Amino acid sequence: MNTRPPSPTDTDAVFDQSMRQRYAHALQALPPSTAGALRAARRTALDPASHARTHHPALRWAGAFATVAALALGLRFFEGEPATAPAPAQQVAAVDAEELDAAIGALDENPDLYLWLAANDDLPPTPEP
Repeated sequence: MNTRPPSPTDTDAVFDQSMRQRYAHALQALPPSTAGALRAARRTALDPASHARTHHPALRWAGAFATVAALALGLRFFEGEPATAPAPAQQVAAVDAEELDAAIGALDENPDLYLWLAANDDLPPTPEP
C-alpha cells in the first residue's frame, strides 16, 4: 500500500488516496451483522460444492430433454442422405474428356499466364531442396 502523500500534480495518486480513505470509512461504518452476512455469502459463493446443491432437479431434466431433442433433430436431417457417396473415379469419369482437353489446351496456348506467374512478386519464394 502506498503510504507517501501524493503530489498535487499527480491526479491518479490523489484519486487513489481519496478512494482508499472512502473505503476505510465505509468499512468502519458497516454494521457487524452486515459484514458477517457478506462474509458468509462470499464463502458460499466460492465453495464449489454449494453450486451443485443449488440447482433445481427440474433444470437437470430440462437439460436432458434438450439434449435428447437436439440429437433426435440432428439424426432426422441425416435420414434422407445417401448411405455412400459416389466414388471419386466415377466423378472423374463423368467429366467430358473433350472439355478437359480444351481447358488444358487453352493454358498451353496462352503465354500471358506464364508471364504473369513470372512477374508475380507477392508469392513467397519456394524452398529449394
